[in-house]
Amino acid sequence: MAWAASVHNRGVGTGLLDLGRIWRKLQECVWAHPYKTAPLTLSYRGVPAGRLVGWYGIADTGASNHPVDVVWQVNGETVYEGKTPKDGTMAHWTAEVPKDATVKLTLSTTDQGTRHFCFATQIVNEDASLAK
Repeated sequence: MAWAASVHNRGVGTGLLDLGRIWRKLQECVWAHPYKTAPLTLSYRGVPAGRLVGWYGIADTGASNHPVDVVWQVNGETVYEGKTPKDGTMAHWTAEVPKDATVKLTLSTTDQGTRHFCFATQIVNEDASLAK
């Protein structure tokens, strides 16, 4: 990966999480455990141009009735706002990203409990000439 989060603490990491209710298998993703005391923000700098696409949800180990609020920003502009869907399902999102963008993901919850938020995101470049 050409870009990585500038935060790798406060309950953030990568690994295989059990998403059996969704895909019937372990899934590689970035996981984050937001706290109810303050939002958790991950910042990615120098993101290349293209379409940013991804999914997010709660791992099987994090099931409860408290959603996680999700905000994605590109260069300070909010491009997506949502909440984790019902446990056992995933939400998808997409946004256009200019060259050398700063992308931020902010997570918050009213009850941290066992909110094992997980996501995966990638840049998709639809212009084949740029892939050379």
